[in-house]
Amino acid sequence: MSSFFGGSGYMDAQDRVYKTAYVCYGILVITLIAYIIGNIIAPVFQYWGDLRPDRVLVYREYYRLVTPVFLHEGVEHIAGNMIMLFVFGALIENYTGHLVFAILYLMTGIAGNVLTIHYELEMGEDFASLGASGAVMGIIGFTFAWVIVRGISSLGNKAMLGRFMVLGIYVYRSVQYQEGVNNIAHIGGFVAGFIIGIINIVIFKNNKRMEGLE
Repeated sequence: MSSFFGGSGYMDAQDRVYKTAYVCYGILVITLIAYIIGNIIAPVFQYWGDLRPDRVLVYREYYRLVTPVFLHEGVEHIAGNMIMLFVFGALIENYTGHLVFAILYLMTGIAGNVLTIHYELEMGEDFASLGASGAVMGIIGFTFAWVIVRGISSLGNKAMLGRFMVLGIYVYRSVQYQEGVNNIAHIGGFVAGFIIGIINIVIFKNNKRMEGLE
């Protein structure tokens, strides 16, 4: 029996994808634990791990390029990012393999933070930031690279419509100007994810079906 989201074959593919998304689940657990510690148990935990350009450049606390990816401020902040990680991250992890996905997530998150530092230096600003948005936008950038290589006609597949509606809402909210939102990290993560996607799909010829999406 078929449905808007595809037939039984599609649902079987969904089961396979989500049962083996070990890196995604690991990230979700780590992020949730960090959220509980930083927002409920010990708020100072956020200060120790957020992105502060002066702490990175002057005090050489380079770990701050990574730790902000796992920190969030508020329920809406963490919920939006983790939903997107779950919806699209599992598909990308199944497509690339666990190791490449872990590298993709971390590298795009770092790219967003590096671009943020560069922007703040250029603009003479100095603000703290945190969140997985850069890494999540990296996943979206990778997805866009895949769609472009596979062809826009793939978007006509019913199995993809629901996911891309969610993606569209997330991207729209991400690119809107909102006070306190680090759009520079969004841009850096997306571009890095898109580049990694092109490298993976075109150069390394990983131009296969994305199980659970097609």
